[in-house]
Parts: sequence; C-alpha cells; structure tokens
Amino acid sequence: MPVIIYKQFSRRNRIKAIILLMLILCPVILVITMREFAASNASDAEKPHLLLQDALAAMHNNHTLLYMEILEKGEGYILSFKGKKVGEKSLSGVLSDYDLEIYQNRRGNLYVKDLVSGLWTDVNDLGLNGLKDFFINPFELLSCYQEQFKEAAFSSSEEKEENRVIKLPLPPDIFLPLVDLPIQEPCLICYLFIDKESLFINRITFILSENKQQRELIKRTFFFRETGEDFC
Repeated sequence: MPVIIYKQFSRRNRIKAIILLMLILCPVILVITMREFAASNASDAEKPHLLLQDALAAMHNNHTLLYMEILEKGEGYILSFKGKKVGEKSLSGVLSDYDLEIYQNRRGNLYVKDLVSGLWTDVNDLGLNGLKDFFINPFELLSCYQEQFKEAAFSSSEEKEENRVIKLPLPPDIFLPLVDLPIQEPCLICYLFIDKESLFINRITFILSENKQQRELIKRTFFFRETGEDFC
C-alpha cells in the first residue's frame, strides 16, 4: 500500500511538473514565434522588388494629383519642365528653357500654347512629336516591365535616412530611339527614391549610357511632390 501511494504521489508530481513546465514554456515559445514572424515580414518588406511593387501601387492608388519636375540632360542639350500631373495621362506646366506652356489631356494628346496667337496647337502639327517621349508616364512605363523587378537591388546613397534607393536595370531599347548615333553596349538603369514610411516615390531617374565608352548619353529625372510649393 505505501508503495502504491508513493507511486501515485510521484505520478501527480510529475503531472504537476509537466503542467508547470508547459505554463512556463508556452509564453516563451509564443514570443519566439511572434518575433520570427515579425522578422520574416520585415525581411520580406525589405526585399527591393516587393518594396518597388508596393510603392508603385501606393502612388497609383493614393496620389491622383502630383506636382512634378522633369529634368533631362543629353549631349548638347537640357530640357526642363515644371507643372502638375493629374491621373494617368493629364498634365500641364511649362517647358522652362523655351517658355512654352504644355497641356496633355486624358487621352494623352499633347498640346503647346502658341506664343503669338495664344491658341493650343497639337504637337504633331508643329513637328514636335519628340515631346511625347519626354512626357512619358514613368509609373506606367515601369508597370510594363514588372518582369524586370526581380533584378531590382538596393543602392547605396547619401539620401536622407527615410529614403530607400532602388536600382533597376531596364531594356535600353526604351530610350535608344532618342539617340541618333549608333551605340555599342547600351545600358539603361532606373533609380527610384522611395520614402520607407509612406511609400511615396520622390524621384525616378533613368540613365542611358554606353558601357564601352563609359559615357552617359541621356539622364532624365522625374521629381514628385504632394504640394506645388517647391516647383510652381
């Protein structure tokens, strides 16, 4: 009988010990699991292609009105535009170096205001078809090359800490028609400057270069703001 009582007592103690151990370990396991889950999510969020996708979606969904500046530098010329973008296609502003007012409607038709008559004239009628390439929507362009996003990488930069810079290689054919001379080993790189918290894209820069000669042929930068104080 004493032996049986001892065994029962020992069994009860073992059960209590197991229950106590479970009560101690369960919160610890839960905390570790939550930390690993959070770390996994943070790791995913820091993947450049995912950040790029999220930022483009945020710009498309949350910013129908953007104040913008476009600055392009090529061999022997500079083009500068300041204005605003509404929706996917519409924009208006001024080509600063030529004092020309520009307007693009929702269908993508581009017009220039005649300096003499004050009338709006289609760029096709003025022989300025090349301006259409200048006013290409960079968000729309990047959305056409989502298969390239897997090549995206973070780039080191002296930007403010809240910005992440993504480097994205793109097919050079996009910008090659803008260059008259033949190019050997062309290369097109896009840099996107993204606010980590708001996912707002502050700047997009396209650089077309010739690797063999190590020279920059075209550099076009789009600057974006939510207010027009800095630009207009």
